[in-house]
Amino acid sequence: ASGLCGATGVVYSTTGSLTATSYAWTLPGSATISSGAATNSITVDYTGSLAGGYITVASVNGCGTSAARSLKVSLTPAIPGAVSGPLVNCPGSIQNYSVAPVYGATGYTWVNPQTATIQGGQGTNTLTLKWGNTQLTGMAIKVKSDNACGSSSLKTSSGYSTSFSVCPPRIADTEKSGVVVYPNPASGLAFIRIQSEQNDQAVLTLVDAVGRVVLVQ
Repeated sequence: ASGLCGATGVVYSTTGSLTATSYAWTLPGSATISSGAATNSITVDYTGSLAGGYITVASVNGCGTSAARSLKVSLTPAIPGAVSGPLVNCPGSIQNYSVAPVYGATGYTWVNPQTATIQGGQGTNTLTLKWGNTQLTGMAIKVKSDNACGSSSLKTSSGYSTSFSVCPPRIADTEKSGVVVYPNPASGLAFIRIQSEQNDQAVLTLVDAVGRVVLVQ
């Protein structure tokens, strides 16, 4: 069990033994039994900030004490699950990524991949990224869950890339589409005029004289 920082009223129980007259429980230093001590069901409060540990229980009667059974508990939240969101992205595009909520987490810390910048969502389980304007492969998104007692390890999701192959179709026929660029080519300031019968978005890609991408907007 993870994410127990500050939790109260957490119930733990064990199946009763026919020969037991009581039960001996031990708890990590951050936990206290609020009710049920010596019975087969206890209620626990986690009021400290010490590291987790093990809850153990053994059955007791007049002839002795059984071997103990144990359960590991942690005050910090578990590592987040897989990151959801598109793997291959158009350079310059904005995309959302998320992880399922983690029990006991009060926040999330994201680490953005190369070339991408965080637009929003830091501290939550949903992130908005703006990818860089260049093509790149082999990128990773990382995230950890947090609470007042600490943080989980980082969850790394790999395989992200940016590619012009997934960008919206470019305007190829300037005469039919109503696109005019002047002067073209240009060494400084250039003007672009777009006329269209449809209300739609367009992706502008600016390249230099040798074909290198300078700007994607």
